[in-house]
Amino acid sequence: MPTMKEAAFSGTVAWLGATSSAAGSLRSLGTETLALGFHGLSGARHEGENRPSCSRMTILYPKGTETRNVRQLSILVAEDIGDIAETLGRKPINGKTIQDVKLGRFHVFEFLAHGRSIQ
Repeated sequence: MPTMKEAAFSGTVAWLGATSSAAGSLRSLGTETLALGFHGLSGARHEGENRPSCSRMTILYPKGTETRNVRQLSILVAEDIGDIAETLGRKPINGKTIQDVKLGRFHVFEFLAHGRSIQ
């Protein structure tokens, strides 16, 4: 029994980037390729297989406890960014803010739960 099957979804990669650990801001730097591993994006601000827990995790762990880094990759859909901005009465954010990958015409993400694995 196959674990994966071909789907009829397709889209485009509109932008690739990573938030540099040296940048000191949330702005991402554009790139042609991304090097991914269990540590996240190579050279990215949140790179690392483990990280200290933050104030948002104190209900589970004392602040500073070593935990698995699940902030691996941020993927946004360009059309969704536009829809959200329109709803809020704002201009859409550009490709250099808060994301690593921006896809175009790929609405399958509407059906995925938070933290879902895509293979």
